[in-house]
Amino acid sequence: MRRQARVRESLFAEAIYRWHPMFASAAFDVWYHGADAAPATIEGGDVLVIGNGAVLAGMSERTTPQALEMLAHRLFAADAATSLVAIDMPKQRAFMHLDTMLTMADHGVFTKYAGMGMLRSYTIEPGASARELKVTDHPPEDMHTALAAALGLPRIKVLTAVQDVRSAQREQWDDGCNVLAVEPGVVVAYERNVTTNAYLEENGIEVITVAGGELGRGRGGPRCMSCPIERSG
Repeated sequence: MRRQARVRESLFAEAIYRWHPMFASAAFDVWYHGADAAPATIEGGDVLVIGNGAVLAGMSERTTPQALEMLAHRLFAADAATSLVAIDMPKQRAFMHLDTMLTMADHGVFTKYAGMGMLRSYTIEPGASARELKVTDHPPEDMHTALAAALGLPRIKVLTAVQDVRSAQREQWDDGCNVLAVEPGVVVAYERNVTTNAYLEENGIEVITVAGGELGRGRGGPRCMSCPIERSG
């Protein structure tokens, strides 16, 4: 974790997974060991698995380029991913993690905060050797094109509710774009983000709303309050 107040969480979790009898001999992959990589940091809200062997990540105020480089090497070495698209985000508290601005709602469909705009992005792929990475630099106007290419699609669909600047900022602060897709086209969202939820439904996305009053006080949305799961099929 990036902030000093949360560093111990990372250390405790790492100690448990490395040495507790329930996990020490378990055959699961660890993509990033924080203690081995300091001062590089990575936080889960900046990492989205989007399909087609692609991972989408934000270089935010909490996740460093160095950490994403290490993550890419480990994913590629294990044949767990074929590309990683990194978006260069504003280094501001309001844009804490990528999933506060952009999440996936369906195959090739994203919900996006209007204030995010278009940002510089980089497609990272395996290089000529195991120690190398191939990096393609995309100008801001090509951000959506880079995402579509990673997904093997001609284009992606981006859903951004039309609202005034203040309303958009309020819903973004309340995690309006931080939705959790529980299946393609079905997402969990906070009920208070009425405009964004209605817009998603108008565009064919089923929205399951939850109150989230106390959850939201911790500055987290449905996606970043969830735990990764393993799916079959």
